[in-house]
Amino acid sequence: SSDVCSSDLGDTSEFLSKNFPKIITIEPSNYFFTKAKFRFSYTSSVEVVHGESLSNLQDAIASLKALGFTRIAFFLDGHFSGEKIILGERIPTFKSALEFPVIKEIEIIMSNLNDFIIFVDDIRLFSNFNSPAVANISISEIIKLAEENSLKFQFENDMMILRK
Repeated sequence: SSDVCSSDLGDTSEFLSKNFPKIITIEPSNYFFTKAKFRFSYTSSVEVVHGESLSNLQDAIASLKALGFTRIAFFLDGHFSGEKIILGERIPTFKSALEFPVIKEIEIIMSNLNDFIIFVDDIRLFSNFNSPAVANISISEIIKLAEENSLKFQFENDMMILRK
């Protein structure tokens, strides 16, 4: 199996690269893309793609399928998170028109694969069964999508895990 995830500084990609033979990380921020590209320049098992997940996810899936991967894990952490302070410098994270693209990301995954597992990170940011939160979508919307598509799901730590 292989994995597609978001970059930030690359810590998750680094961890996952020890457990998966191929990682594709999609990073829209110029700053974080440059950092991740440099960090993983020494390894061919981690590919860093510059752009938004909604524009690049289908190509990442096709690339992994072309390499013979049939079961793919996705670590979805692509949401606007304000800014980060790195070595005293304020670095804004990327903000797209769709701050929380997780529903569309899951739909892309479902339309391209039959065997997958999806880890939706930072689930605490999503509104909890229609109560106010940071996200513009609710956990109940993700649950509804999962149920309508016969996906199994569970919650662990700060993640929602979905699988076919």
